[in-house]
Formats: sequence, C-alpha cells, structure tokens
Amino acid sequence: MIDPLNQSIHLADIRNLLRESKPALVESTDRREAAVSLLLSEEFQGTELLLIERAHRDSDPWSGQMAFPGGRRELQDETVMDTAIRETAEEIGVHLDVKNRISRIDDLVAPRLSHAHGLIISCHVFEAQRPIHFDPNEEVHDLVWVPIAYLLRPDSHTSDYRPPDYDGVFSGFRISDEDNRIIWGLTYRIICSFFRTLNLSNY
Repeated sequence: MIDPLNQSIHLADIRNLLRESKPALVESTDRREAAVSLLLSEEFQGTELLLIERAHRDSDPWSGQMAFPGGRRELQDETVMDTAIRETAEEIGVHLDVKNRISRIDDLVAPRLSHAHGLIISCHVFEAQRPIHFDPNEEVHDLVWVPIAYLLRPDSHTSDYRPPDYDGVFSGFRISDEDNRIIWGLTYRIICSFFRTLNLSNY
C-alpha cells in the first residue's frame, strides 16, 4: 500500500500495484484510437513521471499544453502499445520496448467538447533508468520530470484554471511551487486515473 503522505513514493511499490491491476479497456470498431506513454523513473525525490510541453503550432489542437508522449494509432501499429512506443521514439527520441513496460491503466474516451471527441486513449506505463538521452522533435518544446509525491500534495491541485483559447474553468495540477505551468485536460484525467489505480483516492 502506498502512503500518499509519504514524500518518497518508490517505483517498486508502484510496479507491484500496477501489475495486480486489471485495466478497463474500451473496444474500438473504427480504429479511432490513440496511445500515450507514462514514463516513470526513480530519483532522490522518489518516483517521477515525464511530461512534455507541446510546441506552439497552429496545426496542433493541443498546442502548448502539458502532455504525455503519444499520438494517434496508425496503420503500421499492430497494437496500441506499438503506437505508444512509436510515438515516444518520434517525439522525444526515447526507444522503449516491451521489457520497459509495467502495465496499462484504464482507457479514456475523449469527451464531447474535446478536439478529439470520441477518440479512445490508452495509457501504457513504462519505466526507465536515468540518465536518459532525449532527442525531441519539432512537436515538443520542453520536457520535465515531475515528482508523484508533489502531485499528491493538496496545494499542487487547482480547480479554477482558465486555459488560453478555451471557454470554461478546469481542474489541474501545478508542475511545482516555482513553475506556473498547469497539467489539465486529458493529461490531468490520465494522471487521476493512474492515482486511482494505485488506490490513491484523492482524485
């Protein structure tokens, strides 16, 4: 059992809990699927997860947002895990394979008001040892490791984020006490699902 008040959340505990979980999967009939990689690594602050800040591009509906490496399934992808691995290599230059994979968490379906309405998003959890060499492509502006223990702190959470170019108020996580970037939208939902899978019921 992981203690959410513990400032050092160990990867071994996460690995054991995820391997015992049974993700809820959504069947696709039209291959409107996407996949992301939730990459974990353990450092002196405990286990951290990797996020990218997407580059500001007119062609990208998630331009400038914090996200996981990932994208839509393509014809050459035999499985959605292949999609996650391919997209991670293309976007950040990290080559994962099945031996890096820990588990998969519940699938999400993009909501009606999303740019990707109806898209089924699968999240595959991988682990890696650092240092890691990154080679980001033009879709990625920045990469950041975020301690899981920080995201579990109540003061990391906001319920009144107003993203630019969007109507409405959204929940999200701050990156750190010193960083005003906000994790929101589908990435926020994936992290909340990840925490629920670990029996961290804050969200």
